[in-house]
Amino acid sequence: MKNFALLLTATFLSLSPVFSLSKNSSSEEIRLISNLYVVTAAGNPILLDGTLTMYSTDFSNDLDRYDARKMTNPGENWGMVRSNKVYIVERRHIIEGTDSVFFKMWNMRQGMNYRVQFITANLNFPGRSAVLIDNYLKTSVPIGLNDTTYFNFNITGEAASAAANRFSLIISNSVSEGLAPVEFIFSNAARTNQIINVSWKAENIAKGDIFSIQKSGDGIHFVDAAQVSVSDPAKSQYEYADKTPKEGDNYYRIGTADKNGTLSYSKTMKVNVAAESGDVTVYPNPATADNLNLKLSNLTPGEYNIRIINSFGQVFLQKKVQYNGGVAIEKIQPAQKVPSGIYRVEIISPDGKRKIVSIVF
Repeated sequence: MKNFALLLTATFLSLSPVFSLSKNSSSEEIRLISNLYVVTAAGNPILLDGTLTMYSTDFSNDLDRYDARKMTNPGENWGMVRSNKVYIVERRHIIEGTDSVFFKMWNMRQGMNYRVQFITANLNFPGRSAVLIDNYLKTSVPIGLNDTTYFNFNITGEAASAAANRFSLIISNSVSEGLAPVEFIFSNAARTNQIINVSWKAENIAKGDIFSIQKSGDGIHFVDAAQVSVSDPAKSQYEYADKTPKEGDNYYRIGTADKNGTLSYSKTMKVNVAAESGDVTVYPNPATADNLNLKLSNLTPGEYNIRIINSFGQVFLQKKVQYNGGVAIEKIQPAQKVPSGIYRVEIISPDGKRKIVSIVF
């Protein structure tokens, strides 16, 4: 397919842009283009989507009106994630250390073969390298810095093959070829109530390096749960809190790419989360309007909705309680006199589970 240069203005964005280096492009322009294709059974590539990144000392890494948000296509989509938003065009400051492009893809079709075309211009610099990280295959592929590179992939029956954050591109400047690789000297995962805290220490890290916290249910197939960027290389220890672990075994590992593109991983950590065995207690019983307490023990942290309902089904009191885990006691004081009788105390947890306790006033 013949590529044509695309001119983007503030008032027009194509639904399926194709980016290329036109004959009119300046030889000094520094650009990174990525185009997504689907490859037919006959081996013919069909353009689906694309992105453009331009670099200059006059540009800022802060998002502004010169960066173009992506419009969603009816089919497959390919874009770049910045600040939880998806862009197709971004202007960035000249690369001084390490720069990363986090791609997002969606609406990918199972059983289809795809191709990403990378077109770079004037990114080549002594000691600089670029690698495409495939989080599904756990591989890294070198990308030319003043060339065109193609990467083929397919979507299988595994959900991770179509993960939105499957691909990222890391561009880095190495001080020397003998730069030491990242080394994990400590990693640990431990459960506190229903939260799993993952912590790790690493050496030979640099500003701009990216740690990927990866999660698995079987210890074999991992997906990215979160990413942490190194802002201060002097800080060697990092942490991540998984607030939504599943019941049973949860596996974690930390991954990062060395300056030469080699993927490094921490050891795999396993934490078991037993089925929730917490409890809700209302006391004393019988109670009085100025003496009623709610005790929450070892439940899922979050917002709990409390209602006191009389024998006629009328809501006598309604209150929200923010529970942070562990054991917490909340004093409940109705704003009015409570007529004698039998009442129901209804407690609704953050996941919608309901518990009802009868109490006498």
